[in-house]
Amino acid sequence: MRHSQPHDPLSANDYSRNRGFLIARREGPTILALAYAGRSEDARAALEKASRDQSEDEMDPANELADYLEAAVIIRDRKLAAAFAGLLGDLTAVHRQISVSNVARPLGEAAALTGDLATARRHYDRSLTWATQIRHRPEIALTRLALAELLLEGSSDERAEAKSHLDFAIEEFRAMKMQPSLERALRHKGLLHA
Repeated sequence: MRHSQPHDPLSANDYSRNRGFLIARREGPTILALAYAGRSEDARAALEKASRDQSEDEMDPANELADYLEAAVIIRDRKLAAAFAGLLGDLTAVHRQISVSNVARPLGEAAALTGDLATARRHYDRSLTWATQIRHRPEIALTRLALAELLLEGSSDERAEAKSHLDFAIEEFRAMKMQPSLERALRHKGLLHA
């Protein structure tokens, strides 16, 4: 998404050269909120516009691209997820105004969504390493749930590993009272026993 116009006395050209020093309006959080609110078509339209607006000369910052990627994964749009994942490459985390956010897990989700299971596993492994190093408990549980979902369709060894990740995630979600994630994990657990 293009950023708001600069304040005087900078011209538009000065703004593009100095944009790192100016506060730009961010569209990513709004698009992400639309996706989480279930407004998939609105989110998709905004993401398509954001995708068209990216160029080598004027690409949005990584934290904005991370929001776009997460929104594309939430609305399950393979094409947009692949486009934004390609722009983020192997990035692991981005700095937010008051926090650091994991990007490796959404990159893994985007790869899984597009059917690239090996790349998804690589991103999930990076996500788990990062989250473990900084002791980010919710992110560890979410990554282990994502790994379980990836491995559930695999061989019997992979299914055993999936069960281990799932059991860990379920206990963590219960302890942290992360109800939607707990319900998602329990659905998978039920499928394992079916």
